[in-house]
Amino acid sequence: HVVTTTHAGVAASFGDIGVSLAQNTDDTANVDNKAVLMGLTYTMGDITLGYESESMENGTAAQDEKHTAVGASYAIAPGLSASLTMAETDARDGDDDTATTSVGLHVAF
Repeated sequence: HVVTTTHAGVAASFGDIGVSLAQNTDDTANVDNKAVLMGLTYTMGDITLGYESESMENGTAAQDEKHTAVGASYAIAPGLSASLTMAETDARDGDDDTATTSVGLHVAF
């Protein structure tokens, strides 16, 4: 089986606002898989707010999924930040929907 995969995306910043959009397609297992991803960020000094959305479909509505997440990060000091993210997955194929909350401490040096 020959798999054809295509990915296209664009990202732009407008002052403190960042926007990104991407689309992925492939024909694995002779199924027309497609995903559309969107992200937004807004920076206010040391705080960055973000939103992410991903919608996946494979030509069978029973297997489509949608993921969304919102989060915030705070730059505590140079090389040190903290983050909080809440994410949700809507699994339309009868699987359980999920919701997660993540707290992070990030160190870079």
